[in-house]
Amino acid sequence: MRKRFGQRVGTSGKLAWGLRFGLVLRQLCVVVEEHPLLYAVVHRDLRRAPIHRFPYGVYYTYDQRLDALTVLAVVHDARQTDVWKRRR
Repeated sequence: MRKRFGQRVGTSGKLAWGLRFGLVLRQLCVVVEEHPLLYAVVHRDLRRAPIHRFPYGVYYTYDQRLDALTVLAVVHDARQTDVWKRRR
């Protein structure tokens, strides 16, 4: 039987999914730190970096003057995308 993406099987399936998500998220954070202007602006100075193989995005701002990066939210794509507005 072939498993579909995101399908969970018992506790070990949830654990494996969570570990993969954490690994991919850490890898994305490294890329964003090294290249903060790489991802598209979605609203004013807010950028969204998609998380590879997962339906999530990292919303962040980058201040070039201060060389400061601030992550506002990690949001599932199916949720309202303006959830980050409450975190500014």
